[in-house]
Amino acid sequence: MRTLVSKAVVTASILAFGGLAAACGGSSDQAAPSSVSAAPTAASAPESPAASTKSAPASKTHRPSKSQEASPDTGETVGPPVDCGPIDAPNGKVGLIATETKAGRPGCTEAIDVITEYFQDAPKKAEGTAHVLTVSGWQCMADTGAQGSGRIGCDKDGMVFYTQP
Repeated sequence: MRTLVSKAVVTASILAFGGLAAACGGSSDQAAPSSVSAAPTAASAPESPAASTKSAPASKTHRPSKSQEASPDTGETVGPPVDCGPIDAPNGKVGLIATETKAGRPGCTEAIDVITEYFQDAPKKAEGTAHVLTVSGWQCMADTGAQGSGRIGCDKDGMVFYTQP
């Protein structure tokens, strides 16, 4: 069960950060922005019925914040991403981006070490079509869908980093 949740979190993070990169960095990937639009709608859908149940919007504003503090971080971006620079990948160079979430921001050195090990081990050890592999406690997976970006995202304790072309 934990693996499925982690996969969902990493996938959502990849798509969300891909959309963020597309909006800020000029990526021409059209699949990520539409996926990003769907993710916030799905996340806000449970709040809409709850908001209609109670008529006091001020008290409703405080309750989701408390429940978010009690629940594990979902990798939501809270600060600007850090460009850890281009790194060598099996098919050339890719950018490596560390994002700031409520859980913090991974250091570039750790992100580079983890993604380098992922590139080395994934062909032999990764599982499934998303090439899921845990490296030094980081759950990493690739966006390999029909319109996949080829990005690889890694998540550990709510912190996130990912590659971009």
